[in-house]
Amino acid sequence: MKLVVLGSNGYRPTDLGQTACYAIPELGVILDAGTGMYRMFDYLQTEHLDVYLSHDHPDHVWGLTYLESVFWKRMTLDAIARDGKANGVSIFKSLYESPRRVRVHVAQEHLENVLYQVRKFRDHNLIEYVPMEAAEDLSDNLRITSFPVEHRNQLCLGFRVDRPGGSLAYVTDTYGEPGVGYAEKIQGVDVLLHECSCPDDDPEFARQVDHSHITPVAQLAAEAQVGRLVLVHLSSFRPEHGEPELDRAYPIFPRTEVAFDRMEIEF
Repeated sequence: MKLVVLGSNGYRPTDLGQTACYAIPELGVILDAGTGMYRMFDYLQTEHLDVYLSHDHPDHVWGLTYLESVFWKRMTLDAIARDGKANGVSIFKSLYESPRRVRVHVAQEHLENVLYQVRKFRDHNLIEYVPMEAAEDLSDNLRITSFPVEHRNQLCLGFRVDRPGGSLAYVTDTYGEPGVGYAEKIQGVDVLLHECSCPDDDPEFARQVDHSHITPVAQLAAEAQVGRLVLVHLSSFRPEHGEPELDRAYPIFPRTEVAFDRMEIEF
């Protein structure tokens, strides 16, 4: 199964990366709805999407306002392939008269702020908001679980996806280190996507803003015995401040790499 990095940045989009958005196209599952969402048009394989939000910060939510264009473009191409032409009025009606096409899974305490951010956009009409479950079976053999991580004394969620023969975890907007509370939730996953927003030589700043830097994240990956560590939610100030310092991670956890937009990860 494949996960596609639609946006690898944190905080704001830059020429190097859109903000946090990670898709499993085969399932129609998306982890976080950052600005990379617009790229979902190129990967859409399902008529419906399930979006799981880690929290309500704009760089993880704003992509919900791009959903109309994702489905509109796909329906236009399908009409051209089927009929040789596309009728804009017909497509518009079918887009908004059909059952809602997106389920956004969101913690109750985040819902009000999410709705506030997207309420003025027509895309909102495509969405059904559903309460976040601690565990949900996406199919007979595949399960997604959520777990809390700490971010500035606010709720933020990590996710784990398990299927026969593969597993993946996604952790963002928190300070990662050995012994952290969610370590058991990511134990033994084949792929760990973990945020790494801060420079490694300023751990005091990283703790202050509740974001991660590379040395303790590599130590966490080694402790949790994950198969592969992929660093995400990268600094929006790169390349001025450089990529995460992989040379510091390799002695601790050699299977570390930096995500990039449109990267495809098998798990």
